[in-house]
This record gives sequence, C-alpha cells and structure tokens, in this order.
Amino acid sequence: MSEKKDVPASLLKLSERRKVQLAAALATNPEVLLLDEPLAGLSSIEVQSMIKLIEKVQREYNISVFWIEHIMKAIMATAQRIIVINNGKKIAEGKPAEVARDEKVIEIYLGAQ
Repeated sequence: MSEKKDVPASLLKLSERRKVQLAAALATNPEVLLLDEPLAGLSSIEVQSMIKLIEKVQREYNISVFWIEHIMKAIMATAQRIIVINNGKKIAEGKPAEVARDEKVIEIYLGAQ
C-alpha cells in the first residue's frame, strides 16, 4: 500500500483501512494479536485476501491470533482451535472439525434438524 502513503485513512477503501489497522496493531510488537471481525463488510475477494494476509502475519511474526469472526467459512478454514460462545458462555472448544460436529453448536447456530 505504499502508493497510498499520503492518502488520509478516511479516504481509503474499507479493505485498505483494515490493512492499516492490522499494521498499527503489529507496530506494537504484540505476542498475541486480537482481531474483532476483521472480515466484516468485505467482498468475497477481499475476504480471501485478508485471510491470506492474516495467515502471513501469523507465520512471519510468529504470533498467536485471537480472532472473533462471524464468517464461519473463514474461521473453519484457517483456525487451529475454535471456542464457541453463546450468551457469554463457552459452549464448545476444539479443532474446527470437532466444533462443527458439536451438538450444541449445531442446535444453536444451525437450528435443530
């Protein structure tokens, strides 16, 4: 994004502002990166790009990412471990495949079949 270095953040596209926010967080040299719905409002192409960027940051900075997200495809494809919260209480925890099979998660988030 070096070509946009002189552009005020308020004039950047949403996906570009998310990258600036990520860079600002990384500037603090965190051990854990906390992300609150970094994919919200992005197009499917932007979602894929941001996922790749987050994975790259995790690898290159060797930091843990605590990621709150409602785009389940993204989380299921990228997370090593998932914690599912409902009404402030943990209802499931584990690897993505385990959580996807959890009866409470299915009932609450997918509806009883």
